[in-house]
Amino acid sequence: MADPAPGRWRALFFLSLAELGALSLWFSAAAVLPSLSREWQLGDGGRAGLTIAVQAGFIVGSLASALGNLPDIVSPRILMLWSAVAGAVLHVDRFGNLITSIAADAVEALGAEASIHIAGRRLPLVGTYAELPRGAAGALIGSSNRLEVAVREGSAAAVLKARRGTPVAVSRTTTAPTNRKSTRKGRRS
Repeated sequence: MADPAPGRWRALFFLSLAELGALSLWFSAAAVLPSLSREWQLGDGGRAGLTIAVQAGFIVGSLASALGNLPDIVSPRILMLWSAVAGAVLHVDRFGNLITSIAADAVEALGAEASIHIAGRRLPLVGTYAELPRGAAGALIGSSNRLEVAVREGSAAAVLKARRGTPVAVSRTTTAPTNRKSTRKGRRS
């Protein structure tokens, strides 16, 4: 007897991998809780609140997605991409650059039309710091292979009034991108 749904096991395998990847974020608070407790000086209540906030965020997001019928309205690929390119500032380095939680792959998936949204501003994605005019803010893929927000010859943290935890999003633009040679790491100047 022929398999009634050829490729179903392959599809199930990839769906399971995607779900595992998505759910790994659920447990991310527990993984970083000890270092966040030290850095933010969290007590027992603060640690519990952080864990609950992460879980509540997933529940609210899942519920909103289901009630809004988003998987039937929006392509699941696009829906997953939206989730992948939303993040936050993880670290402010000694120059005032903002290192985000957004991986290079998520940014590069959007192609040359990507623009970065932070602190109410839309910033261009560039290949190197030198592509930005002096004092201008922009974003690039840094040496940590994550999206970084920078101000050429200045502090992005000060100019954008951003700090650890500030939300960051990446989206496609319809305008022409800046002159960008590459977004691969190591192309900074």
